[in-house]
Amino acid sequence: DVILAELAGWRRFSSLKQVSAYAGFVPGQRESAGKRKNLHIEKTGSPLLRWVVVQAAWQLVKRSPRWRTIYERLKVRIGGKKAVIAVARRLLGVCFSVLKGQHDYCEKELPQTAAA
Repeated sequence: DVILAELAGWRRFSSLKQVSAYAGFVPGQRESAGKRKNLHIEKTGSPLLRWVVVQAAWQLVKRSPRWRTIYERLKVRIGGKKAVIAVARRLLGVCFSVLKGQHDYCEKELPQTAAA
C-alpha cells in the first residue's frame, strides 16, 4: 500500500530507471576530464518509499532463499549495506513490473552455478 501511495500513480513512469530515480536508489556521479566516479545513492524522492522498500528487502533476504542468494552474491563484492540497497532496488523493479504488467508475482529458483 505504501509503495502504491508513494508512487502516486505508477503509470506516470515509463521505465524502471525513472522509478528508481524517483525513489532515490540511483548513485550520484561526478565526472571530470573523462573520468567518472560513482558516489553514494542520491537521497532524493520519497524517504518513506525508500525506507519501506529497504525494510522489505531485509525481510526478503531473511525469508526467501532466492533473494538471500542474490544478497550473498552482492555482499561478497560490495558489502552488506550496499548489497541490501541493491536488493531493494531490484525489489522495487519487481513491484513496478508487477504493477505495469498486471500479473501476479511468481518466485522462481535461481539457476545453480557449477562449483569448481
